[in-house]
Amino acid sequence: MKKCCVVIVTYNAEKWLDVCLGPFVKLPKDMAVVVVDNMSSDNTVKIIKNKYKFVKLFETGENLGFGRANNIGMIWALKQNFEHVFLLNQDAEISINSLNKLCEIQDENPQYYCLSPSQYNTKEKLDKNFEKYLSNNKLINTVKKLKQDAYDIEFTNAALWMLSRKCIETVGVFNPSFLHYSEDSNYAQRIYFHGGKIGVAPKIKAFHYRGESSAKKSHFATIKSTWRYIVYELSNPNNVDDRKILVKWYMRLIQRFILSLISFNKEKISVYYSLIKNLNNEKKEIYKNKMISRDNGAFLK
Repeated sequence: MKKCCVVIVTYNAEKWLDVCLGPFVKLPKDMAVVVVDNMSSDNTVKIIKNKYKFVKLFETGENLGFGRANNIGMIWALKQNFEHVFLLNQDAEISINSLNKLCEIQDENPQYYCLSPSQYNTKEKLDKNFEKYLSNNKLINTVKKLKQDAYDIEFTNAALWMLSRKCIETVGVFNPSFLHYSEDSNYAQRIYFHGGKIGVAPKIKAFHYRGESSAKKSHFATIKSTWRYIVYELSNPNNVDDRKILVKWYMRLIQRFILSLISFNKEKISVYYSLIKNLNNEKKEIYKNKMISRDNGAFLK
C-alpha cells in the first residue's frame, strides 16, 4: 500500500498554485498529488503541465463543483492503493512532514475516519471558521495545551481533510446532489451515520488563506444559499421522516412566494418561484442519493 494521495480541486487557481503545489516538488515515492481542474479559464492547467509535471492532472471539461470533482481524485487514489487521501483546497498549504504525521496519527487512531490539522491563516493566527469549530466543541483552551495527538470534534471544513482508506471504503465519496458548499457537512453526517469520528490534530499546523468569494449579493445568490440548505436537510442520512421535512420546505417557500406576490416584490417572486420549481424537479434525485449515501462505499461505482 502507498501512504498518501493529495487531492486538489482547482478553478482559476493560477495565483494559488505555488502555495498549494510548491511544498510537494520533492515528493516521496509513497505519495502522489492529484489535481482535478473544473474547467479553469485562466492559466491553471498550462502552469501545472509546464511547472508541476509530477501532478496527476484530470481535466473535467466542465465545472463539476467541489464534491464531484474531488470524487474523481478520491476514486483514483483508492484504485492506486493509497492508505490515506488528503483533500487540500487550492488556497491552502501543508508540508510533507505534516502529512506524514497526520497519517501516523490516523493509523494509531483509526476511529478518526477524518482528521484535520490545526488550520491557520497566518503563522500564529487560527483561521476564524476553524476557531469557531473549536469553540463550538469547547476545545479552544484544550487544544492550545497540545497534550494529545488528536481530539474529537463535531465538524471542521474540508479545506484540509485527511481521510483514511477505511473511511472512503465505508462512507463512500461526496454526494453528487451538492454542487458547491455543504457537501462536507453532509459527508460529516455520513461519517457519524457509519460509526466513524472526526478529529483534530492540534500539534499539526497547516494554512488556509481563503481566496475571495465570487458570490454577489443578488437574488441568484439567495437562491443558491437557500437551495444548499434545502438539499442539506433532505440529504441527511440520519433523518427518517423525509415527508415531514419536504412538507416543511414546501410550506415555507409557498408562504414566502405568496407574501412576495402581495407586496409585488419582483426579485423575491423570482427567488421563491425558482426554489419551488427546483424542489419539484430535484426532490426524487435528492431522495435517491440520500438512500445511496446510507450504503457502504456510496457513490464509488
